[in-house]
Amino acid sequence: ELNAEYWLLELELKAKQTAKAIHRIERILKRPVPNNSQWYLLFHYQLGALYQSSQQWVRAKEHYLKASGARPIQGYEAYQKEAKRLADEISRYLKEVDAQKKSTPKG
Repeated sequence: ELNAEYWLLELELKAKQTAKAIHRIERILKRPVPNNSQWYLLFHYQLGALYQSSQQWVRAKEHYLKASGARPIQGYEAYQKEAKRLADEISRYLKEVDAQKKSTPKG
């Protein structure tokens, strides 16, 4: 079933139906998806990417961290490594934005 859901997700992504894709993944992740399955990793990674593309940085980071923190899955190590890198990159960006806000004079 998750394989079919992922296939449908890929079709939505190719059709640039971002809102529909986000809704699909959120619906899937409301069910128990074992964190030692490739589906847990792939759905969280894709959701992170979708949130990142819509500049929802905190949500993107949250899902990248879930993907990178999944139990290691043979053949999917590159996804986990990239998810960790992207989460770290977003953290640095958010810190920069926060520092700029604090240093900008008000008034």
